[in-house]
Amino acid sequence: MFLNRNAFAQGVTTASVNGIVTDAKGAIPGATVTITHVPTGTVYSTVSRADGRYNIPNLRVGGPYTFKVSFVGYKNFVQEGITLSIGQDQKINTRLEDNLTALKEVVITGSQGKVINSSRTGARETINRQQIENLPTVARSLQDFTKLTPSANSTGTFNSFGGRSGAFNNVTVDGALFNNSFGLSSTLGGQASSQPISLDAIDQIQVDIAPYDVRQGNFTGAGVNTVVKSGTNQVKGTAYYYGRGTRLTGYHAGTTNLPITPFDYHTDGVAVGGPIIKNKLFLFVSGEQERVSAPPAAAYVAGGNGASGSNVSNVQASTLDAIKAKLIALGYNPGAYQDYVYRTSSNKLTAKLDWNIDKNNTLSAKYFYLKSFKDQPASNSGIGNGSFLDPTDPTGKKSIPVGYGTTRTPGPNTLPFYGSGYTINNNFNIGIVELNSRISNSMSNKLTVGYSALRDFRNFLGNGGSVPMVDIGNGTSDDQGNIISPASATATSFGSELYTAVTC
Repeated sequence: MFLNRNAFAQGVTTASVNGIVTDAKGAIPGATVTITHVPTGTVYSTVSRADGRYNIPNLRVGGPYTFKVSFVGYKNFVQEGITLSIGQDQKINTRLEDNLTALKEVVITGSQGKVINSSRTGARETINRQQIENLPTVARSLQDFTKLTPSANSTGTFNSFGGRSGAFNNVTVDGALFNNSFGLSSTLGGQASSQPISLDAIDQIQVDIAPYDVRQGNFTGAGVNTVVKSGTNQVKGTAYYYGRGTRLTGYHAGTTNLPITPFDYHTDGVAVGGPIIKNKLFLFVSGEQERVSAPPAAAYVAGGNGASGSNVSNVQASTLDAIKAKLIALGYNPGAYQDYVYRTSSNKLTAKLDWNIDKNNTLSAKYFYLKSFKDQPASNSGIGNGSFLDPTDPTGKKSIPVGYGTTRTPGPNTLPFYGSGYTINNNFNIGIVELNSRISNSMSNKLTVGYSALRDFRNFLGNGGSVPMVDIGNGTSDDQGNIISPASATATSFGSELYTAVTC
């Protein structure tokens, strides 16, 4: 069991704009600069300083935004349709025209691209909501999109960027740390093959390789920052269902008929966002559940009883039935040895509350919940160490060490009982509050407070825990019970999984 609680969070969750306000003679101090987030009506404002420069930090990512500069005696400067990405510091320089002049002049304007941008501080890949909706995804995972980063490894896994181990990455969601603290997977929920957050809750994903930014740290691989959707003045919602199963899978290739492997997969969820108080208070909520049921390995069955096909194991049903009967007589039921399934399950919830307190302060509160588990076969560590009596030794005391296999996974020569496996559980409750404040035209502050409760533990399958792990090889013996042929494989296993010591 692993339990962790902390109050630490970091990462980039906002964007900013900066620039200089000028006229034909030079810098204009005291010009009013505003930028309005159209979907929520949130207005951020400042005034240009003595040198004409201004900056507005802590802006919501996304858009569209409307940018406006005004000053007495000058025409207003307006630019619409601005979209901001995570960590972007968009430069918008403006030149105001004298409102009293009767002469017309040709004004040349240009826009700065996001690829070549002096405000960027290192190699970066940003995936916006439109890309998330349009690009294909098989596993509905962050990994399906972070692989767009050129330095991601050839398999596109979440673990490696630029050849660096995933143990040196830092994964955040709206400022909350989503790293697996025990180091056994890339993200929270990874050991249970569960995604920590629904794709329908994500607004943007950003991968930074080497940022020169004091707000980011704790990694030498990549920093993966994710921002969750927010509610707007318009109520929007989605509902979805994804399913796969045996009937949607082909088992015939030409003249070859493959063994049918029964399995079931389905994911369903809902997401909704909208205003509680228009232009003031907004809520977004996303919930999703995933269920997978599939046999371990390739649905092998025991030999004998007329069984035929490529999925028939060399281990005989009569042998396994005899072992099970003996164990039940001793008060222990090892469970089935075939036709059982392993389950994968996850329930996840994301909630975000945004509050425009006043023109200088905004507050965002987020909550993340995951409850997930996955059934697993017993670990193969420590398997294969045994011995048998040397039949050529007249004293009958000499033993010969022997290794009898490398797996407890169902296969051509192995059929473990269901009760030999275990369930891995990955659960968490994470809360984070972020207060963005503008103190003056040259000072701002971001206060972030987070709480994480991570709980990873194991359970035995069946009624395991009452007997130790037992491996039985497939060697042969004579009528007196003396071994005359050492085992070459593990015929079956049952009992308490070796590394699942505590039931929580």
